[in-house]
Amino acid sequence: MLLDVVKKKAGELLGKITGGLVTTIPTSLPEAKKMLENMLKMVKKKAGELLSQLTGGLITFVPTNAEEAQKLLAGLVDMVKKKVGALLGKLTGGLITSVPTSIDDVLSKVTGGMVTVVPTSVEACKKMGEAMLKRIRKPKARRKGKLKLKQLKTTRS
Repeated sequence: MLLDVVKKKAGELLGKITGGLVTTIPTSLPEAKKMLENMLKMVKKKAGELLSQLTGGLITFVPTNAEEAQKLLAGLVDMVKKKVGALLGKLTGGLITSVPTSIDDVLSKVTGGMVTVVPTSVEACKKMGEAMLKRIRKPKARRKGKLKLKQLKTTRS
């Protein structure tokens, strides 16, 4: 009876000290293991809540193995790509809306498909310039395939 009262008082004090995390003194190994498991669950839950608050819901749990860490990282990378794409869209007036994977990708988007690769020689640069001049010289409606050459001649006269 006295031992029960002492255990109860010790549990109350432990509860105050640990913020309710530990409320009893384990008297056997199985009790100690169970208490430790419960403490780990509570710590994981609290850490997840704190991470969620700190990251605006971006991270909601603490990874405990490599698979969970990879899953978390993949989710973060996808979210960052979306955010950066949205910012690029604002900065470029909608011209670039995703993270470019190469300089060729950027060139193609910025030049409207006129330049798709970085020329590596003078000859390649010359060919690209000629192709660009041909494309620029065509009337806009004809480039889109809306007017045929015959129609173009009759509209000019």
